[in-house]
Amino acid sequence: MQRLTKAQKDGWEDGEYGEGEEKAVDSTEGLPDTAVEPSPPVTSPRRSSRQKTKNVADSRAPETRTEEDVSDLSQDVSDGEVWRGPKRNKRSNIDFASTNYQPKGPEIDEDSTDFILTNAKSPLADPNVDWTKLFTLENFQSFSEEEQAELAALLPPEDLEGGAVRDSLFDVDEYLEQTIKRFQFQLSNGSYEPKALDESVREVEKKKLAYDEWKMENFEDVWGDKFDPEMSDAIAKFSKTLGLMNLFEGGVLLDGDELLYKKKFAMIDETIEERVKIFLDSGNISVEYDNKRHDITNPTQIETLVLNGSGLFGRNKWPNGNAWKTMGVYRDGKCLGQLSILRDDFAVREFARLGL
Repeated sequence: MQRLTKAQKDGWEDGEYGEGEEKAVDSTEGLPDTAVEPSPPVTSPRRSSRQKTKNVADSRAPETRTEEDVSDLSQDVSDGEVWRGPKRNKRSNIDFASTNYQPKGPEIDEDSTDFILTNAKSPLADPNVDWTKLFTLENFQSFSEEEQAELAALLPPEDLEGGAVRDSLFDVDEYLEQTIKRFQFQLSNGSYEPKALDESVREVEKKKLAYDEWKMENFEDVWGDKFDPEMSDAIAKFSKTLGLMNLFEGGVLLDGDELLYKKKFAMIDETIEERVKIFLDSGNISVEYDNKRHDITNPTQIETLVLNGSGLFGRNKWPNGNAWKTMGVYRDGKCLGQLSILRDDFAVREFARLGL
């Protein structure tokens, strides 16, 4: 069917073609019915198959449109008069590689024990939570007897009395506080999530396969085969000859390190704990205690300062002991170890270096 141009549309609306059309339609008006003979049926001449193919091709050929026709078509489109066929569903055009789309995983139970103890979003990972206030005897006794026994089974014998947890275990000290903070920090970093644990296991296995020359040279089929009692005694005696100045010279101690004195006195059921800073200035060793500098040469003098300052004993009246084993060394807030162990390790290195 041929589309009407805009001019033709306007012509019909203005009546330009109305009269002629009406005359063509009403040309038989006034004639008797007998005078009007029906027209014979019109038959089309038979066309050959070649002619049919040509006609089909002509009907499919694109029409030549004028600028006026294009304008009419644009108007029809804007008026919603052109039907373009049924709409097809478009495929999703989401670019999963360049978006933050993440497939929805299984629902996580945030109240489960696994989530609380392993997930980085656990409420226990909140740095504003002070765990030391939760670690109390009262909270422990709020558990059932079965739960208390289950927790007690995880402790070493030293923390038990008659199979039950010692009450003194809940006295929060510096070491417990550091352990809690370390666990809290690792929890917030996701170190306990399954993916991180699997990665840690792979790293350990990888290190096991690495060649360690020292281990290969010192491997023993039976532990202690290469142990030399005489050499061990010699190193132990050599260690006792080392003082604080030797540790400074060997880099074991540095100017400004912190020493933590801690010792429990059963006779008065008291634990004395005190921090002091140690300095090396112009060949002299001193510690800062009670806002004063005190010159010292050995750990026993540091113990004397602390115990006299505690007021719990008469002056210089306390049980004898090894002062080296009562102090820990701290640097930048990190514990390096017990002072006596650090001295022993240094003695082994020096003994080998000097060829003694």
